[in-house]
Amino acid sequence: MGRSGPRPLPTVIQLAKGDPGKRAKKAMRTEPIPPPLKSCPRYLKGPAHTEWNRVMRFLREMGERGQRYITEADRAVLAAYCQAVADHAEAVRMIRKEGSIVKIYDRSGLLKSVKNSPWVLQKERAAVLMKQNAAELGFTPSGRTRVRVEEKAGNVKQNKAAKIIGF
Repeated sequence: MGRSGPRPLPTVIQLAKGDPGKRAKKAMRTEPIPPPLKSCPRYLKGPAHTEWNRVMRFLREMGERGQRYITEADRAVLAAYCQAVADHAEAVRMIRKEGSIVKIYDRSGLLKSVKNSPWVLQKERAAVLMKQNAAELGFTPSGRTRVRVEEKAGNVKQNKAAKIIGF
């Protein structure tokens, strides 16, 4: 059986959020800081690799904060997000090409039944995975409100990418 309640926040995030309730603090945990993310997994091809490059370019534009935001420990989650984006795009293309309905005829040529195309199911599953992974990585509007990465004291410059994502 799983734990009840919200998942514990990493110490870095707890410190960044502060203590708005002014409650007594428990002993702070210290988590190891993973190294920054360096390379795209080899198994990501085509549109998934393109999405990886888009996200990484966006993080690079954010500067040091973006570099610290997603680390090597997050590589698999980011890869799953990128693959879900690619799967969703492929499903949408196929639905546009083939339609969202599949008509099934019997041997005499009469319409037997009408079903959703398998691409509709793939699109829905990919959308769920995209949403889950995007929220986990802080890519959604509500996810961005919960995650803050502290800037060094002297560096207050905020570039275009940082303004868009809300950092």
